[in-house]
Amino acid sequence: MTKTVATKNHNEKIVIDFIHAAYGESMDVDAMTALMTEDFVWQLHVPLSPIVRGRDAARAELEKHSKLSTGMVEGSEIRTIVSDGDTVVVERIAFTSMQ
Repeated sequence: MTKTVATKNHNEKIVIDFIHAAYGESMDVDAMTALMTEDFVWQLHVPLSPIVRGRDAARAELEKHSKLSTGMVEGSEIRTIVSDGDTVVVERIAFTSMQ
């Protein structure tokens, strides 16, 4: 990771911790899942990926991705984070390698 951003509240910190768990040769799916609530809503690639709802569905999506590629590797960066209440949006550049 070459750049990160300062968080302004607890929800932003949780999301940044979630993203950091995706760095490296493999994503830490257990750490990422531990940060989710039961009503977790996530869209990996806006607008191309489906919206994933719920912890179990999100874990299954992460496990699928971890079999296809590495986690985020050198050159990946978090550019911007904004939030309003429970909604957090992150602009980032992610580089991975296909497995």
